[in-house]
Amino acid sequence: MRRIVLVAFMSIVAYGAEPPPAKPEPAPAPQPAKKWTIGVSLEAEQNTFCQEVEKGMKAAAAELAGIELDIRSADLDLETQVGQVDAFIAKKVDAIALSPVDPQGIGPAIRKANAAKIPVFIIEVAVKDGAVVSHIGSDCVAGGRLAGLRMARLLHGQGDVIVLVDRPAVSPVQDMIKGFVETAEKSGLTVLERPLAEGKRDKVQAVMEVMLEKYPMLNGVLATNDECALGALDAVQAANRTDMVIVGSGASSEARKAILSGGPLKADIIQFPVNIGRKAVETMHSHLSGTKVPGQVLVNVGVVDGESLAGSATSVQEPQEVDGGWGKLGVILLLVLSAVLLLLWRSRRPAGGATR
Repeated sequence: MRRIVLVAFMSIVAYGAEPPPAKPEPAPAPQPAKKWTIGVSLEAEQNTFCQEVEKGMKAAAAELAGIELDIRSADLDLETQVGQVDAFIAKKVDAIALSPVDPQGIGPAIRKANAAKIPVFIIEVAVKDGAVVSHIGSDCVAGGRLAGLRMARLLHGQGDVIVLVDRPAVSPVQDMIKGFVETAEKSGLTVLERPLAEGKRDKVQAVMEVMLEKYPMLNGVLATNDECALGALDAVQAANRTDMVIVGSGASSEARKAILSGGPLKADIIQFPVNIGRKAVETMHSHLSGTKVPGQVLVNVGVVDGESLAGSATSVQEPQEVDGGWGKLGVILLLVLSAVLLLLWRSRRPAGGATR
């Protein structure tokens, strides 16, 4: 009995002698977010497109942790832009973003950045020389398709058109022409010619006057920017060809006014450079954070016309196939009609499902 009591007592003493449970380890202090510096060289600060891109980049950088932007303007000068890339390399920035002044001439500068192990990202105009992580820009093929669809609808699927081309060597123009020609020809239009224009309104007007003389039955014009569209409009109005259809690109304030006036300039393809700027910073942030990013990031485009401008809204549309017949609407109507007939048939059947 004493042994049992002694064992119990010793157990109680031993239990009481156990050290108190250890206190949990304090959580480690949060590590400060890593900061990255991104060098940005934009084509020209006086360019409205570049101003909007910069606005989008700054907005995205303010929302994302650890991004510091060093934004500079190349002022449409290749040598200046090359010097800015050299300065970014010397500064040892974490990434470089370029809106190229000259997509061919900037190649050696990109290769310098490649040699310095600095990732390079391209905004809007694609380059062909040097290694680029990602190209972020407008979906200009889709823009061309939208222009082709709008032209086909305005001309009721038949007619002769031309394309006034400015800066034929840059990728956005090439992509837009590709999308337009494919869609226009598929929709029943004939693309007669693609005359070059220098993008200056008076010179474009002179080119358009030659086209009107060469093709007296010309029905429509796609202009690859608004200077071309407005120059074409001047020539068309001077020739009293108010039946002509012009579709432009850029949606500048002057082009919008012309569209609202109800004249031959009927619509404009619009890009969204603020979104491009945001996407560029988001893509670079993802890459620097270790996430694999696509080699091309396309930003949607839209189309503005008299109706959308009058309503202060921009119509953003996905390219659709032009259908000469009933198309999707016919299918929907057929399904609705079938459903109505089925309901009528069921309502006329005798109760219990008996048939005669």
